[in-house]
Amino acid sequence: MGVKFLTDEWAKALTEACNANAKFTKASKGVTATFQITVNESPEADGFTMQWDGSGVTVTTGSRDDADVNLELEYPTMVELSKGTMNGPQAVASGRMKAAGNMEKMFLLGKAMDLLPVIEAGIGLDY
Repeated sequence: MGVKFLTDEWAKALTEACNANAKFTKASKGVTATFQITVNESPEADGFTMQWDGSGVTVTTGSRDDADVNLELEYPTMVELSKGTMNGPQAVASGRMKAAGNMEKMFLLGKAMDLLPVIEAGIGLDY
């Protein structure tokens, strides 16, 4: 049995896996940003936060008001992103994900975000 997607256990496992991944840490080194991802119709958490402090990232379930970037999408789209069958730019371009806030920070972290499906595959998730 794997880790249930969008749970506190998932957030902890993703934080550890991201910070242990050399490509991810290199792609996000020196960047400070907070992303709030709202996941509508999720069977677990209705959202999560990714907070970069310049040397690593912390993922937590729930929401916060002071995010640099706000993303909103439906649960099926979040699953596709997690599995790597869709990427962020495709989700935004197709209207399946709304993005607002500091787009410069979103672009700065684009390469790190692109690595998430590979990192999540290593966790062994249950959707």
